[in-house]
Amino acid sequence: MIKKAKWFWSYRIGKTEYWLGEQARAGQRLVNVNLATRTFTFEEAAPTEMHYHIDYKNDKQEARLHQAGWVNVVKKGSWTIRATTKPTLYPSRQPLFKRL
Repeated sequence: MIKKAKWFWSYRIGKTEYWLGEQARAGQRLVNVNLATRTFTFEEAAPTEMHYHIDYKNDKQEARLHQAGWVNVVKKGSWTIRATTKPTLYPSRQPLFKRL
């Protein structure tokens, strides 16, 4: 297991999603997040082109996103980190905007 600390701020979600994609391309698969310590845990894997999406209280779209190929990687409280290799549909950012 590889642990990396990174700030997880709701107004920089896009940068965090991009960073997670870079980790996947480098052969590190996300397996857990500790929101209190801001630590992301990865395990070694084959390098993959992965797209991540961080959601806040957005369970209404769960079934539709699953059908579109999104998989819940980590779910902590109100936060969900989803991933897919072929994004054809992106989750709504509306719940996140309401939080801000």
